[in-house]
Amino acid sequence: MCNHKVVFYTPENKTNTKSYFRTPGADIVESSDSFTIHLNLPGVKKEDLEITVVEQLLTVTGKLKRALKEGEQYLINEIRHAGYQRKFKLAESIETENIAAEFSDGVLSIALAKKPEIQPRTINIK
Repeated sequence: MCNHKVVFYTPENKTNTKSYFRTPGADIVESSDSFTIHLNLPGVKKEDLEITVVEQLLTVTGKLKRALKEGEQYLINEIRHAGYQRKFKLAESIETENIAAEFSDGVLSIALAKKPEIQPRTINIK
């Protein structure tokens, strides 16, 4: 059932520019009519997530926001406050108009429906 040409990830930009994003871990699950991408985004709130699709490139960005309370200052600041970003190149066989997303307990799940012409079908024998 696995068709790696339908969904595959695009590695982050490999130039020498400094990245302020971490790449979150992902699982991709396939069923007969869809793919589901699960991304671990600990510390990100739902309102700080953005999912975009431009020319078959799905981009997920999650921002981490940590603010000090009034009167506080860092004595040690070793924790990276960078957000997350992951990009996926979607094949033409994905219905980009019907992408759905759900966020729960730090895990973002993105459902990608396959176009009907690539879904398996049963042929009746007469």
